[in-house]
Amino acid sequence: MKWTIPSPEITEEMQTILRKHWTATIQEARDKFRGVSASPPAERDIRNAMAMRLSRYVTYGIVQLSIEHVKATEECRESLRDTKEPYTVVLHRLTPFALPEYVPRISLALKAGAAELWHADTAFAVRGLMGLRDTRLTFHEKKLQEFKFGSLKGAITVCLKGEQIEDILHSFDRDLTIPGLMAGEE
Repeated sequence: MKWTIPSPEITEEMQTILRKHWTATIQEARDKFRGVSASPPAERDIRNAMAMRLSRYVTYGIVQLSIEHVKATEECRESLRDTKEPYTVVLHRLTPFALPEYVPRISLALKAGAAELWHADTAFAVRGLMGLRDTRLTFHEKKLQEFKFGSLKGAITVCLKGEQIEDILHSFDRDLTIPGLMAGEE
């Protein structure tokens, strides 16, 4: 299962993070681009590009980990049928569950041709508590074909990971919109 669109609410929250916490990495990237390029990208371009990339990573992590959790629930396992016809199961209210921590990374690089002049990596730790209601699963021959989240409430914390420290950048608790997924979607 693949996804392409980040959650609009997560995108908004990631933009807030980068607006409030102009990290040293982003500042350094801006300074490097200014010093090398004849027409440097505006600060907001670097920040917006990072916000969109981070939004996709956070959404992807929530999607993948939620699907794994839902597929492992007793309610889901009990709903599997031995049939060749596709069928849909609605899980009306799942017990809220904690996502395992996952660490999206963003790399910034300044290149001149094939040579890399500067490179920086930033890692973020994401933790969350998810609540799902009216989740729709479509199966075909006991394989998940489609996953629609229904109502999704997420309490998410995003931290900046350093070598020995971890700074909490932002926390939010809100309803999230996540597009439905189908097997084989790109």
